[in-house]
Amino acid sequence: MSPVILDFFKTYILTARVPPNNTHQPTPPNLRTQVPALEPGGRLFRLIQRVCTLHHKSRQESGLNTAAISQAVHIWHELDTWNADPDPDPNPDGDGRSPAAKEHALSIYQLYIHAIFLWTYLIIHPNDVHEWKAQDALRGILQGLSGVGEARELQVYVVVPLFLGGLAAVRPGDRDVVAREFERVREATRDAGVGEVYSVVRRCWGLYDAGVRSSWDWMKGDG
Repeated sequence: MSPVILDFFKTYILTARVPPNNTHQPTPPNLRTQVPALEPGGRLFRLIQRVCTLHHKSRQESGLNTAAISQAVHIWHELDTWNADPDPDPNPDGDGRSPAAKEHALSIYQLYIHAIFLWTYLIIHPNDVHEWKAQDALRGILQGLSGVGEARELQVYVVVPLFLGGLAAVRPGDRDVVAREFERVREATRDAGVGEVYSVVRRCWGLYDAGVRSSWDWMKGDG
């Protein structure tokens, strides 16, 4: 069974559909996974929902307004605060996770922190995909992939940050790494849909090579 964050990604983010309010209810304790911050109601899950909404609002406006910029700043502040938290969203009753499982979870969280920062940055600076802040976030994602365990139930979480990071891959070397990682994740998860996600990334690369500096914005091609 796919994690809810991946279902949310495929249903709303990848297809550029506007998510309804309160799309998912918090996960019951007996159904919690190894990555609670990415479960419905988790801190990172809520941030992704907010960035998705911000992206749609930015497309509806002729230009960014003060409110959108303020929302982005608040999101970045929450990401900075998150970095100071050694064990995000712990279960107060004891989650029973092994030290290795917690390390894998923290590696996944770091991928999402970089990805959320990158996505928000590109919304505010849509023509700056080649600039250092976007490239630094991409580097953080690519370097962090090795920290995620090889098990299928962990690799499924890589799809979302790999997609967002891949959109910022403007150099041939980075694109080669992204391509290899997509193939590795596809094999690990046995999910044919991973290939479709990579196809969207490749389409955006083609736009960048054609001179479209807002090439990363896959939503533009979906109306």
